[in-house]
Amino acid sequence: MDSLAGFVCYDEYAANALRQRGVAVETVSWRREGVDWNRHDAVIVRSTWDYQQAPAAFLDCLARIDASTAVLLNPLATMRANLDKRYLLELAAAGVPTVPTLVRTGFDPAALPAAREAFACDELIIKPCVSANADDTYRVADDAGPALLAELGRRFAARDHLLQPFVPSVLAEGEVSLFHFDRRYSHAIRKQPATGDFRVQEEHGGRITPLNAERELLAAADRVLGALSGELLYARTDFVRHDGRWCLMEAELIEPSLYFDQDPRAAGRFADALIELLGRG
Repeated sequence: MDSLAGFVCYDEYAANALRQRGVAVETVSWRREGVDWNRHDAVIVRSTWDYQQAPAAFLDCLARIDASTAVLLNPLATMRANLDKRYLLELAAAGVPTVPTLVRTGFDPAALPAAREAFACDELIIKPCVSANADDTYRVADDAGPALLAELGRRFAARDHLLQPFVPSVLAEGEVSLFHFDRRYSHAIRKQPATGDFRVQEEHGGRITPLNAERELLAAADRVLGALSGELLYARTDFVRHDGRWCLMEAELIEPSLYFDQDPRAAGRFADALIELLGRG
């Protein structure tokens, strides 16, 4: 991004690990004009947490990088497919347990009762198909008032969005994230929302703690990665416990925070994975 003010970012951990291994690292905003991407051996997409404001321009930037001599990671096809959260439907069709998801175009209040019935729940989550940072993400109860419905109408009148059940375990157990570098497991964390909120990001007051991932959770992440093709320098899989099993909330393959601060060896694993991956090329 042009500025990371207001965000919590850990990319410098990885940059330092790469420098320690003799790799020169430069940080470049994706919005900068006239960048000669041919100057770089590789371009790693990291904290581009404003791409959802201009997704077409962001994809154009990635395409320019892909057309240069630099290696783009993750690959363009991977990130293009991951940009729209409809990928959850594809993963579900491939047998990956996911949080139940419906996609809607244009906001219709009449669709909410049908979604609650389909999900057998009292509350829904509504968010854009292209989103980051929990921007424009709403928790909607069955007694939502006219003010909230009017706001949803304004936000989603011309935007495709997801309807999902609100998963109560997020409040007590939290959301968990597993991190893989070059498809090898690195570390895991638990993210819990602040009191009175349901969003787990640090920018919204979420609490982050290291997690010793259990076998069932590791297997769930392996199922997700098994359904994804191509090289993956980094992958973050986010899970919540729903109906007694771990279900995928999101597979983050573009710009996820990798929480290098939560494991002292994580940044080194990332750097080694990058060097090994480039060496294979």
